[in-house]
Amino acid sequence: QAHSPADLSSAAASLDAAQRKVVLESIAKATGGPVPAAAPAAAPARPSTAASGTSSVRSSSARPMGSTTGGSRSTASARQPATGTTSRLNLNKAGAASAAAAAAVDDGPLLVLDGKKEERARKGKFRPGKLEVRNEEPAVLESEFAPLMSSTMRGLMFSKDFKHQCQAVDLLREALPDLFDEILSQLDLLFRWCTLRILEANTQMLVKVLDLLKEIFGTMASRGVKMSEYDCRMILPVLVEKAGHNQDKIKADHRELLRLASEVHPPLRIATYIKDGLESKNNKTRVVCADELAALIERHGPSLYRPAGIKTTSGADNLLLAIARLIGERDQAQRSAALSSLEAVYKIEGQ
Repeated sequence: QAHSPADLSSAAASLDAAQRKVVLESIAKATGGPVPAAAPAAAPARPSTAASGTSSVRSSSARPMGSTTGGSRSTASARQPATGTTSRLNLNKAGAASAAAAAAVDDGPLLVLDGKKEERARKGKFRPGKLEVRNEEPAVLESEFAPLMSSTMRGLMFSKDFKHQCQAVDLLREALPDLFDEILSQLDLLFRWCTLRILEANTQMLVKVLDLLKEIFGTMASRGVKMSEYDCRMILPVLVEKAGHNQDKIKADHRELLRLASEVHPPLRIATYIKDGLESKNNKTRVVCADELAALIERHGPSLYRPAGIKTTSGADNLLLAIARLIGERDQAQRSAALSSLEAVYKIEGQ
């Protein structure tokens, strides 16, 4: 259903100031003109039902002091919202995302196909072997990523308000099935954006981003799409380094993502990234990485620690040596995790 600027303005009237501002700006950009002010009759009231438990709200104009006749007229006006706006008075916290999505329809597609990923990979402006983020990365990323999305999406993704960034993630998750090819063409840029959000350590934002990544990895696996080494370098280092989170739920999300990554990229390469986590300064990250290596060995066997055709001086061949070093650590959890990994190898190799 198409929405006029006046309708969207009325819908946005019940949002808080921060949400209303970004929605109205998006509508103005999409329509190319000023946004009509919301009708005073539609904004003040938010209907209440016994099921929702929401209190009825009236504006001060509905009850003018000392004027019974004027009060009756105002109340009657408040009870007769403009045609087609009744349902929009029930907007809750999710209303901001809905209004932004409606504006985005008029603003063009959220994302467009990009044919420059190979060029970005070849130039190597952002190719960390381990977690490495330059100070200028946020500005550089915006200059590369922003032209590939609608103005609405750009305003949400690069807003300083994390709530707007959360709305951007919601829109991406909703659009994933229909814009899968577009997302794949920009996957390196999206992974760089996710890396920045993960490093900000905002728990609400972190959960949103991890859920988005799980859906992307899962969709790739279900459609038989493999992830390139270049794309992996954009996201695996931060997922490994931050795997030792204090919250068990978030820690489990990181491990699930590492497992899903081994379904869309060679397990041997994933093991190499996880091995780097054994050298993390965070002891909890070391433990998670040792545990995940044990799980990888159980699933994929000797191909991880005795890769055929690979010299003994290259990355993954030193996997067992890297695990064995943890046995000498004072931390009991690290020693136990390392022994579990070696036990997985012993079960495969026998005596």
